[in-house]
Amino acid sequence: MARRRGHSMLYGVLGGLGLFVLLPLLIALYFTWVEYTHSEDRIVFPAGTQFTRTNDYDGFPANGVATITSNIPSDKSAEFAQQLQKNGFQESPIPENIQLLLRHVSEAEAAAQVINGLWYFKDETPEEFQGKSYHNYLFKIYDLDACIYYSIEYDS
Repeated sequence: MARRRGHSMLYGVLGGLGLFVLLPLLIALYFTWVEYTHSEDRIVFPAGTQFTRTNDYDGFPANGVATITSNIPSDKSAEFAQQLQKNGFQESPIPENIQLLLRHVSEAEAAAQVINGLWYFKDETPEEFQGKSYHNYLFKIYDLDACIYYSIEYDS
C-alpha cells in the first residue's frame, strides 16, 4: 500500500509541475499566434494572386536580395490597397532620402519608379552599421495602375 501511495504522490507532483510549466508555455504560444494572425504587418493577399519569387542569398543571410512580385486581380485591387493603407503604406512619391538608398539595388530602384502607388520602407540596418556603407532594408510598393505588388528585402 505504501508503494502505491508513493507512485500516486509522484504522479501528483509531476502533474502539478506539468501544470505550472506547460500551462504558461501554452498560453504564451497562444498569444504569440494571436498576435501574429492579427498583426498589422501581415498582408493578406486576395484569392487568385500570382506570385514570382527570387532569392540570391544562396543560403547565406547577408549580401543578397530577395523579391516577391505579386499580380493582384484587378477586381480586388481597391480592397487590397485599403488594407495596405491600414498597414502604414504611404502614397507616392517616395522621399528622396529613401530613393537614394534604393538606387544600389536594381530591383528596388526599378520598383521605386512607380508613379501611382502605395509604398512602405523599413530600415533594418543594425545600429552598429548605421551611417556606414552597409544597408539592410525592406521596401514594398504597390502599383495601383498595374495592380502589381513588389516586396524587396536587401541585406548588404
